[in-house]
Amino acid sequence: MKFLRLALLAAAIAVAGIVTAAGGVTGTGARSWRWDLLDVNLATKQIIPGATDTSKDATTGDIAYLSGTGQFTSSRKLASGGGTFTHKHADGTVVAQGFYYVTGLRSFRVGGGTPPKGLTDRVAKGQGTPESGILIMAIRLVPVVNGTPVAPVPATLRINCHFMGNHVGLKETDEGFELRSGTFDFKPTQLTPMSDISATVFHRLR
Repeated sequence: MKFLRLALLAAAIAVAGIVTAAGGVTGTGARSWRWDLLDVNLATKQIIPGATDTSKDATTGDIAYLSGTGQFTSSRKLASGGGTFTHKHADGTVVAQGFYYVTGLRSFRVGGGTPPKGLTDRVAKGQGTPESGILIMAIRLVPVVNGTPVAPVPATLRINCHFMGNHVGLKETDEGFELRSGTFDFKPTQLTPMSDISATVFHRLR
């Protein structure tokens, strides 16, 4: 419970107030955007924020679980946000868990295409327009051991949001997050049994 309080507090602080600068940015205008890791609930046909997505390291079979949200302005090289993470071996053993926060925006490419139909968007609640694309950010993973955060680990977080007809080369199987840290290279995957689908979305904020 102490770990959970620390992780949620850190994520809230990251989303509310950590704004950082970085280089190598492409994108559109001085518009603010929101990014989210989320679930598509198949039973209720809703896009739900605050959920946990999964990715897998092909070499080891390890699984990374991430939640997260934040904002960015690509033309001003600004990004913020964070969330929680858990890293497990293929047998389910927990390797590390804690929280992460964004330290820089590396690039953003707007994807275009057609959003999925028949789903209710519960993320921006009318305050933004959904969009596909590829967002790459520098982050710090902060493991929490016995309730105490330890030394942060640098990593790269890539968020892929696929819409049909996008022009950035994303396939449906690319949907989700990619996480690179040390020798690990986690790529999007769907775990079974599957009631919800790991997914992502960007919103142009109004």
